[in-house]
Amino acid sequence: MVIKDKFKLIRNTPNVLNVSENVLKQYYKEENSPRNVFTFLTQYKKNIKNHFTNKKIFDLIENVKEREKIKVVVFDDYILPVTYASQSDSIIINLKPLDKEEITDIGATNLYALLVYGYAFRQFIKKISVPDNFSGVITSYYLSLFIKVFGKEYGLLGIYASGIPKLKFMIACYILGNFFGYSVNDTLLKRASAIAPYDFRDERSALLKYDYSDVTQFIQALSEMKVLPGMKVRGFTSKIYRFLDLSFMPALEDLSRFICILLTADIKGSSIVRSFLPKYNLDAYRQIIEMSKKAFK
Repeated sequence: MVIKDKFKLIRNTPNVLNVSENVLKQYYKEENSPRNVFTFLTQYKKNIKNHFTNKKIFDLIENVKEREKIKVVVFDDYILPVTYASQSDSIIINLKPLDKEEITDIGATNLYALLVYGYAFRQFIKKISVPDNFSGVITSYYLSLFIKVFGKEYGLLGIYASGIPKLKFMIACYILGNFFGYSVNDTLLKRASAIAPYDFRDERSALLKYDYSDVTQFIQALSEMKVLPGMKVRGFTSKIYRFLDLSFMPALEDLSRFICILLTADIKGSSIVRSFLPKYNLDAYRQIIEMSKKAFK
């Protein structure tokens, strides 16, 4: 499992922040203190519907020492609402992307969802490594998403559309290279073919030209291999953004973000990520949620 340093599709934004406690304090408001996070969420606990994350999250915020790891800030130059600060081992909730200044402005359910996202993200960064045999589940979800987003424009509609097997195979190449660190060689192609059966032999040399650990080269491969012909990085990003907005973009490049974002969609009543994400592939989604539960054991 690979943790990406930064996101190429969103302005080279860092995935994990390497900032000190003193730097974090510059963006801190007393109204957003860990104590106030505890008070606010506890006050509205009855409004937060039962979820498998409840015990772990409320244990966290009720522990005076442990909740100090929750830093609610307003970072003007960071465009994601959740990250992890490695120096201080802190869960970072950034209100700036939500255009808010205080936790009470976003509502208890959204604050809870951000905390679930942040807690799970820290766990995957620090402790949990997803095995590469999970790549088939991720590939299946991605395939469903790509068909929904790009299907009409590129003739991929319908389960028997001729381009779908090749699309699934190339997604598997990307999942293995980008999420699990497979080098670009015959092993990657054979492993991808086992996940998504496709006879790649006539295209072997062309397929080996691309670095599947790089999302921009993956997009280039989809274009030049005639899966999404003519697709450019800007067009790809714009299309995903229109369907899923900025909140989903990190899921395209980092596995821990992918799992945490889909987990956040499981928090009923939250608007942090698109609530319809499960509908793209319910079976794969349920398996991804099961994987996310490792963060809360």
